Amino acid sequence: MPATPTHCLLPTRILIRPFPVFCPQETTRENPVIRKVIVIGLDGLESSILLPMLDAGELPNLQTIRAQGGFSKVATTNPAQTPVAWSTFATGTNPGGHGIFDFLRRDPGTYLPDLGLNRYEQKNAFLPPKVVNLRRGTPVWQTLGDAGIGSTIVRCPCTYPPDPVRGRLLSGMGVPDVRGGFGTATFYTTDPSAVPRESENLVRLARPASGPLATYLIGPRNPKTRLDCQLDVTLHRDPVEGTVTLRSEGTPRELVIRQGEWSDWLRVKFKLGMLQSVQGMVRFHLVRFEPEFELYASPVNFDPDFPLFPISSPPQYATELMQRIGPYATTGMVEDHTGLNNGRFGESAFLAQCDEVWDERAAMMRLELERFDEGLFFCLFDTPDRVQHMLWRFREPDHPANLGEIVDPDLARAIEDQYRRGDGIVGEVLEAADDRTLVIVLSDHGFQSFRRGVHLNNWLYDHGLL
Repeated sequence: MPATPTHCLLPTRILIRPFPVFCPQETTRENPVIRKVIVIGLDGLESSILLPMLDAGELPNLQTIRAQGGFSKVATTNPAQTPVAWSTFATGTNPGGHGIFDFLRRDPGTYLPDLGLNRYEQKNAFLPPKVVNLRRGTPVWQTLGDAGIGSTIVRCPCTYPPDPVRGRLLSGMGVPDVRGGFGTATFYTTDPSAVPRESENLVRLARPASGPLATYLIGPRNPKTRLDCQLDVTLHRDPVEGTVTLRSEGTPRELVIRQGEWSDWLRVKFKLGMLQSVQGMVRFHLVRFEPEFELYASPVNFDPDFPLFPISSPPQYATELMQRIGPYATTGMVEDHTGLNNGRFGESAFLAQCDEVWDERAAMMRLELERFDEGLFFCLFDTPDRVQHMLWRFREPDHPANLGEIVDPDLARAIEDQYRRGDGIVGEVLEAADDRTLVIVLSDHGFQSFRRGVHLNNWLYDHGLL
């Protein structure tokens, strides 16, 4: 009979202080030394969904933890936001201690908004810029490292730039795209009346009767000219086959994009000058051919092989992951929720991308579990949070955002499907655990319906008063 690991399930809120790892002086069969701690983060789990599913037997692996180990709801941070709460998890301090209060911060000199997770500094024109993590405090993996215990940390928010760690760390929320933001997509269209929407660039295409469309990819801004770097591409359309072949100097030179699907990654290089370039990766979603041609390009991610700034510790860890599991997204906000919010593609395309994000993160987890023999392993699965943000309204037929339309049953069940997928991840972890393993499953905050709100700045701007 296999040994039974120690379990702890914290389903809907954040653990306020670092968990203790007790190593008794005397080891017995009933009380072995804990040598491994596995922490799985499932972002945004809501108890009003989780508990009925547990009681109905729909989450057997989480139920195993509830039955054999500890189960509790504990308080989250104020505000109850992902970067704030996970920074409290990492450091054991409240926001006043770790300094992360929101996604954004206000520049006290100009009152303009800026990113609240990190900033860039350049002391003079002769030194390269560097990125500074605005999260303060001592993360648990540093405390463990100082005690000679290793850690593997996969995609914890507010770890960009990556902390020096005794082990391996891949940065999570906070990693920008190559333009320096949370995620700037590009939308290509032949519609002359189209206008750019939130966090996107718009590229209008000509309407030739036949033949390729000549256009370009938008990269980072050149720090000297402040102009956008561009990479020339041509789009060869085949409406009969429902494909577009993108040709460029990137890798691969020819990328086939199928209608209604996400493409493979295209690795590209943007030249800044004679000896300077920035490398990145981008994916595409072919929306339609008629009545207007529409193509969506994801934000350009850092290339794990050649990131503009380090995204892992040690730096070669990002490259090792790509060699082992293939290309993967590096931005802190992987799921293209803004594309869905802007109406550039539909819920099915969004969920298809979410499925791929799950697969990608699970591949990272499996790789690390195979070689994990002692210390701390943490892996965060962000996707439940993103799906709830975008699809919660479908659980409520009378939600005003549904505009009185009949809700697709598949979309109404989409959030519960995320919880089931998280339960499957927990099952894999339990299989990998032994009697010297402490397993913790936790979330950073819960969730709730959002039906109305007033954004005063938007109202003032819409009326020409701001």
